[in-house]
Amino acid sequence: PDQLRQRMAWALAQIYVVGAEDKKNERWLTYYDIMTRHAFGNLRNILLEISFSPTMGRYLSFLENEAFHVRGRYPDENYAREFMQLFTVGLWRLRSDGVQYTNEDGEPIPTYDQNDILDFSRAWTGSDFAAKRGNIESTGIAFGTNFVDPVSLRSRNRDPFPKMDLNNGYIGDGFPLCQDLPLRPYLTRGAQWRYLGRIEPKHFLQLAPDSHLAAALCSVNNNRACTFPSRVTLSEQLNCTQAECTTDAVEAVRVEDIGDYAYYEYRRPLCVSLEFYTDAKTVRKPRLSCHDPAVPSARYTWKHNCSLQAQVSPEGLVNAIHTTEDSNGVTKEGDMHTLDSAASFRVRWHNSSYPRSAFNCSEVCIAYNEACICDIDVITSPVFKAMPTAQDALAGLTIGALPLEMFDDEYVKCSDASCTMEPDAIEAYRV
Repeated sequence: PDQLRQRMAWALAQIYVVGAEDKKNERWLTYYDIMTRHAFGNLRNILLEISFSPTMGRYLSFLENEAFHVRGRYPDENYAREFMQLFTVGLWRLRSDGVQYTNEDGEPIPTYDQNDILDFSRAWTGSDFAAKRGNIESTGIAFGTNFVDPVSLRSRNRDPFPKMDLNNGYIGDGFPLCQDLPLRPYLTRGAQWRYLGRIEPKHFLQLAPDSHLAAALCSVNNNRACTFPSRVTLSEQLNCTQAECTTDAVEAVRVEDIGDYAYYEYRRPLCVSLEFYTDAKTVRKPRLSCHDPAVPSARYTWKHNCSLQAQVSPEGLVNAIHTTEDSNGVTKEGDMHTLDSAASFRVRWHNSSYPRSAFNCSEVCIAYNEACICDIDVITSPVFKAMPTAQDALAGLTIGALPLEMFDDEYVKCSDASCTMEPDAIEAYRV
């Protein structure tokens, strides 16, 4: 009765191939189930699941891939290359009818180059096996290794620097900025929480008995006992209680009930952090570095100043330098943002113009060997001076917006003539 689904799954398994000298069954069946689930779905979901599959991660060697600053080694490029070449865009840019685009000399235009592979290899860092658990088939040599559950991401092994995409933009374009999150976002309307059970996470906040958040997560039944639902979305803005009022960054919480308890994980909205910012401050955990005090996770951790600089190579690559300061005024380079670090990244220079030592570093930076060392000054300015059309807004804006419900009616919809150029295509809100 399900013959067509099985045929589609088999065909997809011949494209998104994995292999290894392992005769255990469960890991392969788990991987094949991805094709069965999404046989009639979309490519994005398949790519998402295979990229979190430990079987694919081991086969194309991006599992346990680490950023350069961890061990001084460049990340493995295998999956970054095969993801584009075999799984998605292919080698050559194509028209909608499958005909290759060509340049002025009639040669086909490649979809990516080695610089793109290097950028994307940094994106595929930080993955690691999920925690070991029972009730799954062991894997022989790596006894107890979990090849069944999706991989976990380890932030300490992730590459934190900007990464360009194939369209001269950046991975992360279109997402909101983390610095725009409201104070204590985990208490805002629409905040999402996921049940973790009774296994204690590494970092959690103990909620007070009279906590409004604890009451929402508990969700008592008619017997006044907690039901601990698997997922909770806050329906209203909650007031903070005790430790919540001095904690802006929460990963998980513990909720107590009479004779029972549970842990919940906060699912923070997807957002991006900027590499350069103003008023940088020094933090020491997990690494000595500068951080943006406007980002909620950092609002209660800074005391000392920190300076940001950019080392610009002759090719226009940028290496971020952090100079931290302690309580005695002693300065020191950050642990992974150092002078001459090989963890450099591409940037989109305006008109391809950037400081070069051959031209006296544009007289605004300091020459250092063949590079230029430049102080950072971040300037914020409006993109539009008047209400744009929907087309102009989509073309000119690369920073997304957080859900308005997070701001507890702080924003109101603009309805005067200056805001209604295309009432059916674009809406404007103001404070």
